[in-house]
Amino acid sequence: MSKVFKLTIFMMFFLTLLASFQSGKVNAAILDYQIVRLISMDSDCRNDELKRVEEKDGTLTFLVSCTNVSHYPNGVKVQCTDMDNERSCKIMTQAREFEHLNLLQPQSSSTKQ
Repeated sequence: MSKVFKLTIFMMFFLTLLASFQSGKVNAAILDYQIVRLISMDSDCRNDELKRVEEKDGTLTFLVSCTNVSHYPNGVKVQCTDMDNERSCKIMTQAREFEHLNLLQPQSSSTKQ
């Protein structure tokens, strides 16, 4: 076989391979279970309902209502800056502490006089 023939075969193989990669392009997306996993690992919220909102600026926001409202009475907001990468998702809502509820508990005998 001549070098030109081998080069032609190689180029045809390479172009076929390149075309198959272009047509089979992978489109990753953030799935709901990934957000549920993030919330269950990084917060005290127990997922009740999840709502997906795509913003005009290209970010993806998830609004999650919690069954236990002790730390997140208004739910949790998760924002993803890259719609194709779950590692860009951050919990935007901080847990709330209701310290005034401690006043409703009876005082211990060591603090009474």
